[in-house]
Amino acid sequence: MDRFFSLGAASVRLAVFWLVVTAALFLTSGAMAQSRGPSILGAVGQYDVTPAQVVITGSNFGAVLPSVNLDGIPLGVLSYSNTMVVCALPNSLVAGTYTLQLTNNEASGHLADIFHFALSAARGVPGPTGPTGATGATGATGLTGPQGTTGATGPMGPSGAVGPIGPSGPVGASGATGPAGPSGPAGAIGPAGPSGVAGPAGATGP
Repeated sequence: MDRFFSLGAASVRLAVFWLVVTAALFLTSGAMAQSRGPSILGAVGQYDVTPAQVVITGSNFGAVLPSVNLDGIPLGVLSYSNTMVVCALPNSLVAGTYTLQLTNNEASGHLADIFHFALSAARGVPGPTGPTGATGATGATGLTGPQGTTGATGPMGPSGAVGPIGPSGPVGASGATGPAGPSGPAGAIGPAGPSGVAGPAGATGP
């Protein structure tokens, strides 16, 4: 029984020993990784995109945003990983060799590495806007759209001023004679006229 207990205690102590060793190795490797600075293996310009970019490859760039500058000019970082960083290039750069510096902001002391980057086809400053081109031909008339609904009747506008009187028109033709009216009642009998002058005496008979 005592022998069995001694063997079990030894096994526990051995397991604890290996656990401590493993943890120490892990912490040591992490500290070494953080103490190593970045290593730039290459840098390639890409000029068929807007803005132009430089793709930096290497190792130990860190898991946090690195700092990159070109001849002391800070570059905007577009994307990054521990082995690749993509930055935007200024439009004002001309062809030539530039000192590229990348700083691992995760490493102790913010260690950096430099690389001589050859820029052979940098984008120049955008030129002035060219003249407006000629107006193209008028396109075909599109299909007539559906008729919209009738809108509400608007308010009545104010009455306009009375216009001038126009000229008189020509006299029209005489109309046809109408039918004769009914006879009127007989008038009253007038007074008797005066007696006439006596005529001459007649001849004597035989």
